[in-house]
This record gives sequence, structure tokens and C-alpha cells, in this order.
Amino acid sequence: MIRALFLAVFALGSMAAEGPAIVDLCKVLEAPAKYAGTEITVRATIKPSMHGTYLSQAGCDEVLFMALRTEIPNRKGGLEVEQDSSFKAFESARSDYRPEAPRFTASFTGELEYAKHGKGFGYYGRNKARLVVHKVADVDQQQPKP
Repeated sequence: MIRALFLAVFALGSMAAEGPAIVDLCKVLEAPAKYAGTEITVRATIKPSMHGTYLSQAGCDEVLFMALRTEIPNRKGGLEVEQDSSFKAFESARSDYRPEAPRFTASFTGELEYAKHGKGFGYYGRNKARLVVHKVADVDQQQPKP
């Protein structure tokens, strides 16, 4: 009995230590319903605009809309954003709309939401999926090439 309890606790601890799945952004964009409701990490470059922040990756035809939990009206629950130096750098970069702004690439972790039929997220509800980000890590900022 004690051995079984130990094994169960050990197994749960191992699962919790694994963390969210690291997924290629293009794969998420190809089949967002597959990842709906799950916590994932994607490596992406932000594309800030006045109508929201989007995540892009070289080789992907589309972009992924992202939001913070606090930006979603009537949203309850969810993880608090880890407001460390990486997040502060992200907050600054996402409000810099200049064409010559530094490229901001990072690992974004959050829950992927997929819109039901006839619904959508973001400006005019045109995005079928959004990543509700709670962690930004592994930041890389580079000046754009002239």
C-alpha cells in the first residue's frame, strides 16, 4: 500500500515537472483545434499593431493572435502573468509599432483557445485562435536589417 502511494505521488510529481508542450508555431496555426484548451510554449517573433499583438515565425503563412488574461473581458481564472524582466521587455516591445523597431523574439507560454463556429478573437473577431500568455522567456531582441 505504501509503495503504491509512493509510486502515485512520484508519477504526479514527474508529470507536473514536465511543463507545457513546446510546439512549432506553424503546427499550431495548421491545426489550432488540436491544441485548444492546452498549455503550450511557442517560439515566435511579435508583430505589434494598434489592433493587437500577433506571434509570427519564419515559414508560417499566418500569425497567431495573443492576449494577456487581464485584457480579456469577463475572463475568470487562469495563471497570473510572470512579471519578470523578460515580460517587461515584451511589454515595451509590443507597444513599439515603428517599422524600424527591434525584432522581439521569445518563448511564449500560455493556454491556446480556439473559437467556436461563427466566433473569433481580436479586432473584428477575425482570429480563430489566441494564445493567452502568462510567461515570456528566452528573449532575443535584434535591430532590423537595413
